[in-house]
Amino acid sequence: ASIKLSTSPACPNCVFLGTSDGIWKSTDNGLNFNLVSTPGLNNFGAFAVSDVNTDYMLFGNIDVNMSTDEGLTFNKTTVWSQGNANYSTHGNYVHADIRGGRCINGVFWINTDGFICKSKDNGITWTLYEGQSIREYYNLGVSQSNHYRTIVGSQDNGTSINTENGWVEFYGADGMEGIIHPLNDDWMIGSLQYGGRRKTKDGGATQNGVTPAGQTGGWIAPLFYDPNDQMTVYHLGENVYKSTDFASTWNQLGTPGFSGTISYASIAENNSNIMVVSKGQDIEKSVDGGNTFTDIQGTLPGSSITDIAFDPNDDDVLVVTYGTHQNDNEKVFLTTDGGANWQNISYNINNLPVRSVVIDHTDASIIYLGTEIGVYKKAMADTVWALYSPGLPNVSVLELEVMRGSNTLRAATWGRSLWEYALDGRNDFPAILTTNITDPPTESKPLIGVDQFVTSVVSYDSVLTSVYVEWSANTPVLGSVIAMTNTIDSTWVSNTAIPSQAVGTKVYFKVIAVGSNGDTTETYPFMYTVRDIEYCPSFGNMDFATSVTLVDFNTILNASGKTQPYTDYTASDSTVVDAGSSYDLSVQLNTDGVFTIYSKVWIDWNQNYDFSDAGEEYTLGTASGTANGPTTLSPLSITVPLNAPAGKTTMRVSARYNTNPGPCDTGFDGEVEDYSIIVSTGVGIIENAFDVAPLVYPNPADGNFNIEMDKKYENVKLTVTDLSGKVVLTENYSNSQLLGLRIYESVGVYLLSIEAEGKQAVVRLVKN
Repeated sequence: ASIKLSTSPACPNCVFLGTSDGIWKSTDNGLNFNLVSTPGLNNFGAFAVSDVNTDYMLFGNIDVNMSTDEGLTFNKTTVWSQGNANYSTHGNYVHADIRGGRCINGVFWINTDGFICKSKDNGITWTLYEGQSIREYYNLGVSQSNHYRTIVGSQDNGTSINTENGWVEFYGADGMEGIIHPLNDDWMIGSLQYGGRRKTKDGGATQNGVTPAGQTGGWIAPLFYDPNDQMTVYHLGENVYKSTDFASTWNQLGTPGFSGTISYASIAENNSNIMVVSKGQDIEKSVDGGNTFTDIQGTLPGSSITDIAFDPNDDDVLVVTYGTHQNDNEKVFLTTDGGANWQNISYNINNLPVRSVVIDHTDASIIYLGTEIGVYKKAMADTVWALYSPGLPNVSVLELEVMRGSNTLRAATWGRSLWEYALDGRNDFPAILTTNITDPPTESKPLIGVDQFVTSVVSYDSVLTSVYVEWSANTPVLGSVIAMTNTIDSTWVSNTAIPSQAVGTKVYFKVIAVGSNGDTTETYPFMYTVRDIEYCPSFGNMDFATSVTLVDFNTILNASGKTQPYTDYTASDSTVVDAGSSYDLSVQLNTDGVFTIYSKVWIDWNQNYDFSDAGEEYTLGTASGTANGPTTLSPLSITVPLNAPAGKTTMRVSARYNTNPGPCDTGFDGEVEDYSIIVSTGVGIIENAFDVAPLVYPNPADGNFNIEMDKKYENVKLTVTDLSGKVVLTENYSNSQLLGLRIYESVGVYLLSIEAEGKQAVVRLVKN
């Protein structure tokens, strides 16, 4: 059992001993000990006796336990499971796992896996004194488009997100690897132990689980995105999993030749088919995107690999590191031929364990090592490692990443939180702090035909001689140039948009800032795929009966049930609503037992094929323990925006187990249904030059309309156009007063022009 000693000025000759087997006391300076009690508590490292009154004693396991009778009895005084709700309060939350304790002037201090805390009342209540700066971080992921955003995973403190507005506590458990989409800094994936994945598409405000079904991952399961197709991500456990929709759905690929779960992995920057994986001493390479693997261990040591990094300038150049404590000078190895041969480049690292490695994108390909004590660096061609830890505590560095645009090196440390410093020799270079396009990439954007302007914020103490965009279509080899103009403060905007491309085109670009001192900064190479004008897919699964059973909105009354994960009712179920009017929406659900199911509805009022605009999302609440029951907020009154354009749009209804659905979620326990909504800004006569206005009825109608004139006309011409001005129907009538009109086009709003004897009337028609 762990043994902890404590002394107190209140009893000068006493030595107290705390173990998982009991509490012991010596009154002769430790020569002899007597058992005080056996409280049955596991010692997690904290044992302290008050320095003013030895009756008060602290013993730490997962919670704080206090004694007021010198160790005879203990009572639990903190509750670790209260979690985030108490982070900003004084009370009985100090986080789980009490690792150390001390009493100074009657104040008890403890360090847990989350905080340094203090109690002034002998452990009854606690104050959270410090937290983020002592986190034990496993991993980090930087945003390449926003210098101010980083996602990190820590021991017992889960996943946290550092933003321009402060920290977001994203998810609990043990936090592991995290990534941020290079061009959409709201899209992130965090991890928990053994390969669990959590995704957010709004910077951490909401989230959902995206763990590949059936996966088996290691304690820290590798996760990374494809540098050349940035909606594609890879999850690595016993097998390689690939997702082309940022973890919404997964496909299992290959399995390395070694047994067990993959510990470390890296993907080549220029050829995404190349990736290298390792476990222990075993290391293998794939050249077909993770489908098959070949052993490349060769002459590498028989110790466990601690990290792998590709040179972003050359996919054949690879560095692996080792964390042994032996003075064997076998800590860093390099290959320049894709793993065919290896070279020991440990040089003066000697016996210092190396925990992480990253190689920057500069011409010198500078290698940075995160070691047991600080950071070391050298250029690829150098033969001496130099300490590179300005201001960094003497602490183990478990992961390093480079944010290219701001020339920043970030370090995840074990026990001293998150640190950053400028890349070697680039402290005064232009810093491209943020970069974005008009429509950041999502499942449905950027759309074809929508101009994508590039905007960057560039900080520089001298004069920028030029800032520009380099871009290309369907190849990461850039060539075309668009100049950027300084519009306000430090903001630069491309003079023209990146030219519109066909649906499916992959557009690559980066921003380059040139300073007057001959110093040039380039962002990470960004990319996006041009999307067709269609709604993002969303669907549940058929594993459970969780479903929408009824949708009731104006004239839509659809008792559906669940026949598939997604059903498109847009052709069969529609309703006409008037701008500015309000209608009740009710949704009923099947909860598949005594479970809680959440429902949301989205209506694309502005008809831009996107459900993310303000005022388009409606929360219907939950249903529990019912096979066909209404949600808690049904009926919900929905007002059609006054500025909603006339015409046909889509309403999406979603039900999901245990959490609110998103408009583009896929593969979850639940169901999705789409319906047509036809917005009318008023039907009937728009303009009229006849003595008596023509009468059109019924309107709205199913496509069959009657037009009654005030008299017989020798010749009458009817012309029907859609709202874009396209003529869909032309009819001519002779000697007629009652005219029949049939519109065969899809449901929607149309304009009818009636012409006779040089007069005209225009009528708005709605086909439902």
